[in-house]
Amino acid sequence: MKYENISIRYAKALFNLAQELNLVQIVADDMRIIQYVFGFKELNQTINNPIIKQSKKISIVKALLKDKINEISLKYLILVIRRKRENLIYDIANQYINIYREKMGIKLAKFRSAIDINENIKLQVIQVLKNIFASDIELVTIVEPKLIGGFVLSIDGKRYDASIRNKLNRLSKEFKINIYEKIF
Repeated sequence: MKYENISIRYAKALFNLAQELNLVQIVADDMRIIQYVFGFKELNQTINNPIIKQSKKISIVKALLKDKINEISLKYLILVIRRKRENLIYDIANQYINIYREKMGIKLAKFRSAIDINENIKLQVIQVLKNIFASDIELVTIVEPKLIGGFVLSIDGKRYDASIRNKLNRLSKEFKINIYEKIF
């Protein structure tokens, strides 16, 4: 919890800076790139290694991200490393995106299905959710073959489970109750 609070403070500071410079969207895109890059275990282990000098960590980050993110985002990452908070980079990026969604009125929807869905279906799901929630929607699709078929949609703390796996589980529970009585 302590680290989460620190991540939130760093993310809020970055968001305020981005607002002042009219770079909120650009920095949000940069934070998604940073989330992706720092999602790799090997990079995290390297950056968080106390034996590796700070200057080397900064060089690694510059080499990886210099041409991919805005200068403000890169300077902010360097500042985080200099403050010895490199272990929070992924969390800061995540918190920034959460703040960005909240301020822009964007809701995150997670759509899990047994197979990958095409763009047309994604657009239809987004449109239906926009109508229901009267808000912009960011749709994240996740392929989970164990669902067998159907989908599970999570948004705003609510979950709609229309998967075959769920239906089979409910049917299995009904059979365990066994309401059949023998009458001879």
